[in-house]
Parts: sequence; structure tokens; C-alpha cells
Amino acid sequence: MAVAALAALVALAGCSSTDGERADDERSTVTTAGDAPTTAPASAPTSVPTSVPCTGSGVADRRVERYLEVDGAPADLTTLEVIRPERAAQCGPTPVMVWVHGGGWSVGDRRNGRDDKIELFSSMGWTLVSVNYRLSPEVQYPVHNDDVAAAIDWVVDHAEELGLDPARISVMGHSAGAGILAGVLADEDHLGAVGRSPGELRCAVLLDTEGYDVVAQAGSGNRLYLQAFGDDPTTWSAASPIEQLGGAEELPDTLVVTRGAPDRRGTAERFVSALTDRGAHAELLDARPLTHAQVNAAIGAADDTVVTPELVRFLRRC
Repeated sequence: MAVAALAALVALAGCSSTDGERADDERSTVTTAGDAPTTAPASAPTSVPTSVPCTGSGVADRRVERYLEVDGAPADLTTLEVIRPERAAQCGPTPVMVWVHGGGWSVGDRRNGRDDKIELFSSMGWTLVSVNYRLSPEVQYPVHNDDVAAAIDWVVDHAEELGLDPARISVMGHSAGAGILAGVLADEDHLGAVGRSPGELRCAVLLDTEGYDVVAQAGSGNRLYLQAFGDDPTTWSAASPIEQLGGAEELPDTLVVTRGAPDRRGTAERFVSALTDRGAHAELLDARPLTHAQVNAAIGAADDTVVTPELVRFLRRC
């Protein structure tokens, strides 16, 4: 990404690696690409002197770790990569974005399509943690969700040694990755199994998925959903974030990005409404005319005017 364009985005949003403050306004916000947001962003953080630049200047280091030991599973599928920014030591621990790739629960990898994301988050002074998880058809629900929950737990457990802020861990996923994260947020059992809860996460960014409603997708005969969730309607219901959301005690602030046909956008709108009904702050971004793949590729891209500016603005509260 062009350095000047990226620096302008970060400066415009007031992003910093200091302790972020959440806005008091808990309303749902609907933003169409190019529109001005209707909810005022959080005020600028003040815990680090303004003379200290808490944005980043590139990648300081990377390390790959196995977050879960599973007999018989390929080792790489339960690994994550921690990519830390180069920035002033006075800024203290970095905020964290945990990235979960898509691929229909059956393909994909933590290394794919992330170069612009690395540059974006390192320039903001954030650590990016890119996560793999076991794939279908070798496994089915709830394994994908439980793997990602275990990865989040690993990040929290190792935050101090890595220089990460455990109070500022956010998550972002695209497609199936967004569906996995929606499930992890909606059903406390996934994080609960590792002694965590959805309320410990600061923010969530969910990029263009129909996985909020597994019942509808699997019930329509969608092959990817049947492969990932099986053929039992009881399981579909248990796996549907939009049906399980009522059980979560506390939820992170959430940005939902959608596009495509009215039915697809309508599913995202219903999920945002369900979040706000639970008292969470939720925003909906309509990213038309981007395609499904373009929504993912847009994050941090030099020429993106649709997703990245709204993402950077939203992350001020995180």
C-alpha cells in the first residue's frame, strides 16, 4: 500500500496504539460506502503523551506458534502467526487484531491475501495475529469455532510476553472466517470451554458472510454448509449465530460488512439488529458494488475507498 495514502488514513481516523476509548452511543449505525458515518467516533485517546508517535513504522518481528496440540491433525492447521509492529517503546503493549481467513470452512490459509492487512495494522501500531484452523470435510462444526476460540485463548495467555494488551484484543474474519467468529461471539460455550468469554474481546469485524443463519443456508442444500455442518437440522440451529446470540452475556463492539443480493444483505441486517437488541454497539456497512472477494482484498489496499476508511474509523473505539 502506498505509504502516503496509508498514513493519511491513519491520521484522519486518529488511530493510535494508546488505550482506546469506546463511544457512549450504543445505537446501530448503517453506513453506505462513501457516506459519512451517522454515529460520532470515540474521542482521541490521551493516556500516552501526544509527542510520542504510537503508530507503527513497519514490522518488527514475526513468530509462528502452535496454539493447540491435536493428535492426527496436520500441525500447521492449529498454528497462528504473530506479526508485531515497529513502534516507540513508550507506547506500551500493542492492541491486537486476530485475523481468521475464509474459504468455505474447507480451504484457505492464514498466509493468504494478508500483505495489505499486515501493512495497515503495523502502520497503526497494532499486532496482527493470523490464525489457521482445521478444515472440512475432515472435521465439522463445532471444531472450526473451537479451534479459533483456542487461538484467542492462546493470545490472551501469551499477551504479556509478546507485549500485547490483553484488554484490547479484537477479531476480524472474512466469509467462513466471519461466520466462525460470529458463532464464537454468539455461543459462549466456545470461549467458555477455554475459560474465556465474548465480552473479553474489544471489537469484532465481520466481512461479508451468510453464515449468520446456518439453518437457512444448509436447509437450502448449500454444499459448503452441509459439508461443514452436516445434515442434522438440530446442529444447524445450534451453529446459527443469529439463533444463539441470546445466550451471550456481553458482546464486543461489532462492524458488519455486507454486499450482494437483498437476501444476503437482509441476513446481515438481521444479525446487526440482534446484536443491538442485546445491548451491543453494532454498525452495518453496505460495501456494494464490491464482490465477495473484493471485500477481503480491499482491507488496506491503496486504492480502496469503500471498506478501509470505515474500518479505520471504527477501530478508533477499539
